[in-house]
Amino acid sequence: MIDHRLRALRVLHAEGTVTAAAAMLHLTPSAVSQQLRLLADELQVPLLQPGITGVATAIAAVMAPGMARLRTRHPHITFDLGEDLAEDRFTLLLADQVDIVVAILTQDTPPPGDPRFDQRLLLEEPQDLLVPEHHALVRRPSAELSDAAREMWIQAGDPRDQHRLLLQAASAAGFTPHVRHSAVDWFAIASLVAHGHGVCLMPRLAPLPAGLPVRRVPLTGDGLPTRKLIACFRRGSAEQGVIARGLAALREAADEWLAGQRAG
Repeated sequence: MIDHRLRALRVLHAEGTVTAAAAMLHLTPSAVSQQLRLLADELQVPLLQPGITGVATAIAAVMAPGMARLRTRHPHITFDLGEDLAEDRFTLLLADQVDIVVAILTQDTPPPGDPRFDQRLLLEEPQDLLVPEHHALVRRPSAELSDAAREMWIQAGDPRDQHRLLLQAASAAGFTPHVRHSAVDWFAIASLVAHGHGVCLMPRLAPLPAGLPVRRVPLTGDGLPTRKLIACFRRGSAEQGVIARGLAALREAADEWLAGQRAG
């Protein structure tokens, strides 16, 4: 008789993804992944390649340096990094298509008590006001968000998290932003700001594009807009070897970024 785990491996090879293999085998993706992990442990051969998905600014500032550290320490580990902008990242996590999601905590992310997931806070990140370089607020050391209440605003970044943070922060500051334009890429957003099409909130993780006449204005006052960056993973998976090492590498990269902010 053929070991059912070998059958799962054969179907995975034919179908290409754990989700597709699970459908062919009439199993859940988690069951297929568990079979393959047990087989890999028994054979001492890696059969699955771990994946990590996250928002773009997290990839640039935390995930890329963290995974570079992981690769140096464990050169035998291979992994995939991706933004997966068009996907529901938590659905990918449940389907075993990724192992770690690095996301911005919003009202739509799974709550801490969700029995399907565990999550860890990586860092809390300030939001700055991005304005053209000759804007009146540039002459001030800081500003309150309400100082920009009459400005034209740009829907900046992923509307699933970054734009919602603007709406929440503006509501707390007593105004509704007048939004006219939108972009996801931060160079495009900065170009819109530089050419006078509006202002926006810009996360501290996002680097200021070189060569564009824009300035960050630090925000002060009550209810400062901040982003909480979390690592989310399937409940009970934190002690699995590759996932545990990945989480540790992300933690170190986040701590390194925070230390740089305090020093700067």
